[in-house]
Amino acid sequence: MQHNRYLPTHLSPDPALRLFALPYAGGGTAGFYRWRPVMPARADVVPIQLPGREARIGEPPIGDLRRLVTEIADAVVPLTDRRFVLLGHSMGAWLAFELARELRRRSARMPCLLVVAASRAPHRPSEAEPMHQLPDAEFFTEMIRRFDGIPTAIRTNAELLQLLLPAMRADMELLETYEYADEPPLDTEILAIGGTDDRAVSATALADWRRHTSRRFSTRLLPGGHFFLFSTGESAVHEQPAAVRLIGELLERRLNV
Repeated sequence: MQHNRYLPTHLSPDPALRLFALPYAGGGTAGFYRWRPVMPARADVVPIQLPGREARIGEPPIGDLRRLVTEIADAVVPLTDRRFVLLGHSMGAWLAFELARELRRRSARMPCLLVVAASRAPHRPSEAEPMHQLPDAEFFTEMIRRFDGIPTAIRTNAELLQLLLPAMRADMELLETYEYADEPPLDTEILAIGGTDDRAVSATALADWRRHTSRRFSTRLLPGGHFFLFSTGESAVHEQPAAVRLIGELLERRLNV
């Protein structure tokens, strides 16, 4: 298959199951790649590479959720030839949700599980003021206040901040201009997971995802804040065993069905 810029350069040639992983605002693929060594052998972790960051830093980011989802769907559909799970963290949860609805519109294969992490349900309006048009200094301050969203190593590097600014702004624009539209619930199991210390997403906000599935719905709270699935260190897998172990168990369970 010809390489698509949304997909990793190297894909497992014949996995039994794929995990498509979508990042938080301003995030990339690195955190998901660190999961690969501890995931089940027959499951392929497929981080989705968004424009405006990492290897795609030279491309303009996309600030329109539906346009971005359409492009992701174009990339993913050829890989839905076998069972797969969609997982999204924070902004990525909305991308994963709308991706599942777009796959349904295309009569494509549907995920066997949708995992939404650190995100309020998309039908619930935000109570926060829009921030994607704030001046740079205010924008960064607000990102840190709301999400603890900028690691110290980046916060203290003005050049790096400016490099990442377009993607961060586009992602916040994507979230703040998204207009939810009612559609029937998905015929896909949903698991909503969150961090016990997440200041941005409460357990009640996670529970609101229930209305979006006609199948089994469950929630789990794991130790940590908004970024409980990840860690700022290189040994993220070892520092966040609860979250990573849960994802591995979910995949193993679906492999054995």
